[in-house]
Amino acid sequence: MNEKTNENEESERPRTVKSGKKQIAVRFTMREIEEINSAVGRGYGLSPVDFVRTATREKLDKVRVPAASLNTVQMVFPEEVV
Repeated sequence: MNEKTNENEESERPRTVKSGKKQIAVRFTMREIEEINSAVGRGYGLSPVDFVRTATREKLDKVRVPAASLNTVQMVFPEEVV
């Protein structure tokens, strides 16, 4: 194996950053990328990464069930509630 191949394999694995956060790779269609870039151009984010991160957090806020209402300290999503 040459060094270049090894570097490419390493860069495709999710990495744990020192802060404890992780990266995940997401594939978008060209149309989705164009829409994201257009939204950023209209001021809906500082960058495409910021836009996607904000959209993800907003979606999680919508689907999250408050743990206090379930008398537990764990975060639970609606499909997990029986």
